[in-house]
Amino acid sequence: MSSDLDKALAEALANLDEIFARYDEAAAELIRVARLDGHFAGRDDVNLAWPPSHGDDGSPIDAEGLERRAELIAEIHDGIPPRRNRRLVDAHDRYESRRPAYLRNLRLFLQVQRQFVDDDAGTTRDFDELYGVVYLEALAREDPLPLDAGEEALVEFKVSRAPLAHAVAIVDKIRPGPGADDPRWAVLYEWNLDGEHGQDSLRELLRQISEAVVDFLAAGEHMAIRYNTFSNFIWFGISVWKAVTEIELLVLRLRGSARDDWVDRLESHVRLLQGMLLQFLQAHLEDPAQIRPTDYWYGQQYSYLT
Repeated sequence: MSSDLDKALAEALANLDEIFARYDEAAAELIRVARLDGHFAGRDDVNLAWPPSHGDDGSPIDAEGLERRAELIAEIHDGIPPRRNRRLVDAHDRYESRRPAYLRNLRLFLQVQRQFVDDDAGTTRDFDELYGVVYLEALAREDPLPLDAGEEALVEFKVSRAPLAHAVAIVDKIRPGPGADDPRWAVLYEWNLDGEHGQDSLRELLRQISEAVVDFLAAGEHMAIRYNTFSNFIWFGISVWKAVTEIELLVLRLRGSARDDWVDRLESHVRLLQGMLLQFLQAHLEDPAQIRPTDYWYGQQYSYLT
């Protein structure tokens, strides 16, 4: 175990320039995203700039810079729980509100399908092909769920995604089904649910059913995305980031008052942790739709983490 750790420490120390550059770049972008999510309200831009690891003259960051880093990260850290909880409650309420329409339209689907087969309009497979056409149209609708400014920034940063984005991306690649001139679209079907009844064309009924299904699926995925993004990624990530930043400040304060070899060893662990944070960020930038992930994060496929 110690040899593995020594190897990881040596690798981190051999790539310090890259770690510093990528760490500063990622931190500045995360600060920008945090501002869009409502953190630092009322603060001046000059007070929100991420202190770089090195100055223009190559000198390392000083205590004042590390203290400002710690302050910025602590403010984000403290503001995450109420935002996360509010988003999760909102997503769950939306999911529950769309469940009744989803279940009702599943019953409607079965009613219409039964009439379709009984009237010799085709087989259940034929019916499914017709349904598939309008289902793809429902998937192709823009913005199945509204995202707030913070979520939009995270999608732009590619650490999150819009609900059903992976499905929408392949709609145009799927083989088309029956065309618009198929006479079965215009056939009228009666329905009777919970004491209510009516009559509509097959296309209109399938449109209603497919949109209710897609809306419910989008609400469910939105809830899952919010949990993954604001708990697994942001809350876990900011908690580790806060600890790493505070340890880095501690290292600087210990210089001259503790054994140099001990402080050097602690600093090397900080660099390793900063490198691990970058890999954690990369894991969440990975496309979860990939069959084969491009890399791994300490034994776990990146796409599994997302």
